[in-house]
Amino acid sequence: MLILSREDVRRVLDITELFGALAGGFRMLSKGQWHVPLRTAIDMQGHDGFSLVMPSYCEALGAAGIKLVTVMNSNPQRNLPLIHSKYLYVSAETGEILSLMDAEYLTSVRTAVTSALVTDLIGKSGGQALAVFGTGLQAWSHVEVFVRLFTIGEVLVFSRTREAGEKFAERVERQLRKPSRKARRNHLHMHDQCAAALRIERYSIKRAHQRCGCVQTRCP
Repeated sequence: MLILSREDVRRVLDITELFGALAGGFRMLSKGQWHVPLRTAIDMQGHDGFSLVMPSYCEALGAAGIKLVTVMNSNPQRNLPLIHSKYLYVSAETGEILSLMDAEYLTSVRTAVTSALVTDLIGKSGGQALAVFGTGLQAWSHVEVFVRLFTIGEVLVFSRTREAGEKFAERVERQLRKPSRKARRNHLHMHDQCAAALRIERYSIKRAHQRCGCVQTRCP
């Protein structure tokens, strides 16, 4: 069985190839070629958490898989990650587990590439400015993916605190070599693409040309 760490997955996963693979995968899904049942949630009340089991199967590809996610609310107090996730890749022919891989990076980049697919389909992939809401893992994945796939001239960062926004913008400039800055709400009219990666309850982005939602929000 092949075991892939987070860094292994990051090293071998090509964003451009994933863009094409997801486009093909969604087309197959729309034709009913994927069997993706609703995820099963297990409430772990005694340990202040829950787990999610997400299986899938595709006859055409001869493949199956199971993603397991645990969310343990007390973990931050233990200096542990809130969420753990792994993916099991299974041979549909023999039932053998072929690979166990880290699913945290896989999930974050999958979500961002899906947003990029939508951006491309609605004709916004030619925009020069990208606005991102949040400074966490999803926010970074979206910026990383959009910069890789599209011609982005500037990244505007909307965050809850000035410090977080400035640190994120500095990271974008240092690692991705793109102009970036902490933005204010009145900058919204300037951007062509918008990636939301922040847990919010109220935030008006009606002036946005395009919105990519990857958040839990009561008021989209």
